[in-house]
Amino acid sequence: MKAATVVLIALFSVALFLVSLANSGELVSLHLFLRNLDQVPLAWVIFGSAGTGVLFSSLLWVIDGLAMRIEKRRLQTRLRNMEAELKDLRHAAIQEPAPDGSPAATRAEIIGDET
Repeated sequence: MKAATVVLIALFSVALFLVSLANSGELVSLHLFLRNLDQVPLAWVIFGSAGTGVLFSSLLWVIDGLAMRIEKRRLQTRLRNMEAELKDLRHAAIQEPAPDGSPAATRAEIIGDET
């Protein structure tokens, strides 16, 4: 999976470079929210757009990673609580009185192993 990701990133980088190189002489007007930029090289616009996409994707990746860590911590806490409950139930089962009325049953009697 990591090798495929590296190959895809390399292909994307080469394609980005070739497109920028082919359009290096083109000048465009860029209309942003608060500013207008005239005579900006198209290569800069392409690299800026790619960089913005990488930053936005990285932000989403970090947010998703944090959410997974929070969920993992919640599940680990739940697992510890359930393991503690299971341990308590095992000890309670061993200490229950025997069905015949004697004060305590042995472990073998409780689990049905009377060999």
